[in-house]
Amino acid sequence: SVHLRTYQGNEVMLTAAKNGAVTLYYDNSAKIATTSGGVSVTGAITATTLTGTLSTAAQTNITSVGTLSSLTTSGNATIGGNATITGNLTVNGSQTVLNTATLDVEDKNITLNKGSGDTSSTADGAGITIQDAVNSSTDASLTWNAAGDKFIFSHKLRMFGQLELPDNVKLIAGDSEDLQFYHNGTDSYIYEAGTGNLNIKSNGTFINFLDNSNNLMAYMVPGGAVGLY
Repeated sequence: SVHLRTYQGNEVMLTAAKNGAVTLYYDNSAKIATTSGGVSVTGAITATTLTGTLSTAAQTNITSVGTLSSLTTSGNATIGGNATITGNLTVNGSQTVLNTATLDVEDKNITLNKGSGDTSSTADGAGITIQDAVNSSTDASLTWNAAGDKFIFSHKLRMFGQLELPDNVKLIAGDSEDLQFYHNGTDSYIYEAGTGNLNIKSNGTFINFLDNSNNLMAYMVPGGAVGLY
């Protein structure tokens, strides 16, 4: 072995063992030692440029990296703490899973079926699905029907505000748009546009026709008289 010491002989600066390690010291403390697999460093490494691949058997050995201009990983990446991304986030994959209790989105518009060019050929069925909304085998959904150019609700829709339709926009019932309710800007219509009859049924005592002040204009008694005013 070779030992390089200070001229006083009380501090080791370098040791070299035959067929073994070469060790460099700083203030009598070993800092860099060659091994059969590479180099072992005690302490921190400061470099203006690091070229090649950095690998470690235990990821906990990397405790502070500083600022990375870019990071590429071919395997999985797990982040135990919070992750803050100040730039854009692009996910290129077939599935994105969010296991989170709360999802807050600042953007006021969410685009589905996004793509380059015309994506109308893949728009059918786009929408939102609530898993197990009714029970373990029944979901609830709001989806787009491309053939009918309409949205499809899988379940009943209940509103606590008014349903407002502009002039000449119709409230339609029937697969062939048979029954239509609409206002044309001047008059209001209840229109049976199909081939059947327009039937008005009541389980009450009267069928009443009222004016704007709720004054009776006519009434019909099921199985009885008809009164006109």
